[in-house]
Amino acid sequence: MSKSITLKIILVTICTIVSTNVVFAESEEIKTDATKVGFGVVFQDLYQIVMYSGETPTFYVPIDFGTWKLEPFFSYYNSTSTQNDGDEYSTTVKNLGLGLFWKTNFIKTSIFYGVRIGTYSDIYSREYKNYPEDNYENSLKGTFVAPTVGGEYFFSNHFSLGGEISFERLISKQTSNNSPYYEPTELLTYNTNPHITLRYYF
Repeated sequence: MSKSITLKIILVTICTIVSTNVVFAESEEIKTDATKVGFGVVFQDLYQIVMYSGETPTFYVPIDFGTWKLEPFFSYYNSTSTQNDGDEYSTTVKNLGLGLFWKTNFIKTSIFYGVRIGTYSDIYSREYKNYPEDNYENSLKGTFVAPTVGGEYFFSNHFSLGGEISFERLISKQTSNNSPYYEPTELLTYNTNPHITLRYYF
């Protein structure tokens, strides 16, 4: 199945879910300040995964207490390939963190503001079949703090579409085992990260 067809299937599924929730929402009172637990995914990650790569999206687990919420998040990606000569390449990327937000609730929307904190790890290794003494591993590991502001629009009490932007400060250390191209280096980077997120509440 091609990536374009897979993307169309995902988009049709999402549109179907949204439409169904909109229809049922017409007969129910939407409570944006209710206590609830849900599951979410970053929409841009889905698009990039289908069109360009095979990486795993970032998942959210919102725990909403009405006027504030906790939101653990995580992602994990591993790819291993073996060349014709037997050499093996491996990449592992992990992201784990927690968001803490205060909320301002309206009829069908919520505005939230707070911070996300977490850890990041990106490890790349290569194993040579015929020259094991040349095997090496490069790693980039760090922690980040990201002040964040965003909002959610509730199609129903179970389904929402949200957007947010964060300003991330990442402190990381780059190390290498037996690689001539990398030296241990400490890095400080700043990033702005916009996201569109789909959430489902139980």
